[in-house]
Amino acid sequence: MSPNPSDGDFDPDQWVGALVSASATVEPVASDAPNVVIHFKMGRTSSAVVSLQAGRVTGSAEVGEATVTLPLSTDQLSQYCDGSQSMSRDYMRGDLKPVGPTGHFIALIDLFENPDFVSALNSDT
Repeated sequence: MSPNPSDGDFDPDQWVGALVSASATVEPVASDAPNVVIHFKMGRTSSAVVSLQAGRVTGSAEVGEATVTLPLSTDQLSQYCDGSQSMSRDYMRGDLKPVGPTGHFIALIDLFENPDFVSALNSDT
């Protein structure tokens, strides 16, 4: 399964599974870190909702549970997944506009800009 959302056959459940596996390779953050639910919203019809606990993706969640909604294109998400684009840079430039608490969004940035996570997400194993 390619973690690349722009492959045309994007399956949110498989993608979330890839995130769970890849995030298991990173060190957990402090146990008092907030539980975060991120809604990746790509257009009107495509989305995925993930739960982060202690800086790791733990699985899917429901849209109504989301603490942050992140509207973006599949191309943007693909670039964040393969490490070719920086979420923090896009956020600072105003190209990425999350809705919700900034601290919760920062937890997502910390994960997606962790080299071990990106490497594991893009490995063939």
